Amino acid sequence: MRTFRLSAEQFLKLADGLDVRHLLFDMNTFPDMSVYDQLWLSINWMPGLVKLPLERAVLAINRHRVHNQLAIDSLIALSRPFIKFDIQFFPTAIS
Repeated sequence: MRTFRLSAEQFLKLADGLDVRHLLFDMNTFPDMSVYDQLWLSINWMPGLVKLPLERAVLAINRHRVHNQLAIDSLIALSRPFIKFDIQFFPTAIS
C-alpha cells in the first residue's frame, strides 16, 4: 500500500490518455483499504474517475471481502450524483 496513491494517480492519467471506456477492477487480491486511503480516494481520486468517458466499470470482489466491499459502496454512494457510467459487481474476474 506504500505506492497505492501514486499508482492510483498514474492509473487515472493512463485511463484518461487512452480514452478508456470499460474498466475491470479485480479487488480480490487488494489489501484492506485504510480509512485514510478511503478518504483520499473520495476527495482526490473519485472526482478524476467520474470525469473519464467511462461507459462501464466492473468490480470483481468476493463476498468474503467485506471491508473493501463496504469501502467501495461508500465511495460509490458519495459519488453517485456524478457517476454517469454503469457499475457492475461480480465475485471473480475470470472471463
